[in-house]
Amino acid sequence: MSRSIEKCSFEQARRLVQLNGIASSRQYRAWENRPSELPADPAAYYSKTGDWSSWSEFTGSGHVSATQIGASYCGIEAATRYAHNIGASTVKAWREHIRSGSKPDNIPSCPDDVYRDQWTGWESFLAPKSNRFLEWPEALQAARDLGIRTQSEWRALGKDNKRPPFLPANPDKHYAQHWESWRHFLFA
Repeated sequence: MSRSIEKCSFEQARRLVQLNGIASSRQYRAWENRPSELPADPAAYYSKTGDWSSWSEFTGSGHVSATQIGASYCGIEAATRYAHNIGASTVKAWREHIRSGSKPDNIPSCPDDVYRDQWTGWESFLAPKSNRFLEWPEALQAARDLGIRTQSEWRALGKDNKRPPFLPANPDKHYAQHWESWRHFLFA
């Protein structure tokens, strides 16, 4: 019969964690020589005793998690509309947009963390891939409005991340059924 080791009080556990420089839940879980009197899941264990409030308080890190500040973000529906409006149809595109610094403060960088309880996956959050580009007439006008004259200039827009997300990198392939030439697409 195995004996369970009595766990230390919340205050003792917090002191041990802070003395060992553990600053996050991830570090705590990865702590190889964690004393056996510390619970495997302190959030669950100390919640039962009424002592738990947050990892930040437990570790003394001062870090505020996305879940804790979730109240300052808009709802998942508004964030999803935002992702669709900017045309982010892949996680990579979303992260590039986040790095660009143009995301409003009320939209979370990590929606999968902030909306954890409502999260159904990146596929439903991001813009649908099939509808991310403009239809042919609108794409034609949008491309001409850019004021570029050559295929090389079009390619340079993509390399410089200046091509609008609602226009494909390869319009000649995407709009093949309407395609005449680069000249026609860009200015004719």
